[in-house]
Amino acid sequence: MPMIDLTLPAGALQRSALTTLVEDLTTTVLHWEGVADNSATRAVAWAFVHELPHGTVNVGGTPAELPIYRVFLTMPQGLPGITGPLNEQRRNALVREVTELVLAAEGVTDIEAHVHRVWCMLREQAEGFWGANGRILRMTDWDALAQAGETAAGRGHLTFAE
Repeated sequence: MPMIDLTLPAGALQRSALTTLVEDLTTTVLHWEGVADNSATRAVAWAFVHELPHGTVNVGGTPAELPIYRVFLTMPQGLPGITGPLNEQRRNALVREVTELVLAAEGVTDIEAHVHRVWCMLREQAEGFWGANGRILRMTDWDALAQAGETAAGRGHLTFAE
């Protein structure tokens, strides 16, 4: 149930690398959210890629010399793998893995020398403030969807209990 927003300069990644990156980000975020990775959860794991024209990604007021990346990960508040002070280690691991995936997609081999070029923001959408299917979805809706798994996705559309 993540919503992934990846912003990058146009042409920073080869098309095939970008396609693989989006798939890998989806798999990674589902893992660190602590939810099932199945057809139903993937059907609501959306990724938006925002490629910005040359000269519109700036550092210190001037165009960046090397590509920089911004990754927003929006998730429902209350996910078992992300929420709470005891899960700070998991959030750190998620940010680290996202950073490594982005840089690897670019072809970077010395990850440590380039980690500063990837910023990852985690946003938890408060309970009762995520709307889909024309209504507000609650954590119980997301849980039911994840547990329904292949059955829910096999219907060709996703439905949530009223």
